Amino acid sequence: MLRKTWILVGDASRARIFLGSEAGDTWSLVDDLDFPPGRERVHDLVTDHPGSAKQIGAKGTKVGMTPPTDPKEKEAIRFARTLAGRLKKGRTDREYDALVLVAPPHFLGMLRGELDSDTAHLVVKSQHHDYTQFRPDQLEKMVEWRS
Repeated sequence: MLRKTWILVGDASRARIFLGSEAGDTWSLVDDLDFPPGRERVHDLVTDHPGSAKQIGAKGTKVGMTPPTDPKEKEAIRFARTLAGRLKKGRTDREYDALVLVAPPHFLGMLRGELDSDTAHLVVKSQHHDYTQFRPDQLEKMVEWRS
């Protein structure tokens, strides 16, 4: 029986999931997920200015409060969580047997951190590249996905 492999190519604002067949067929698109907040500027994601604490710093200045996590980082984590949920659903529906992840290094780490352990065990390869702008026929030549 041939193994069904999902290849996820994504970043913090877009991801495509392809099905690769060991039979050598061209990849078929399973899902195309777009996440516009991942492309927003920090200024557009934050509606208010940081607050200020009632603490007094050196020379009587107020100490400003900054958000503990960058707003773009929060949005990237949110999208990574969405992708992990989609991958989990595909696993539980038995849509694939193996998983390949291709994403920029920082986002790849976020995505791996959001995967449940059963889905993480299906990851056979990962590549830390941003290939989101390439066409599927180009990706097939660039992504190493066969064992």
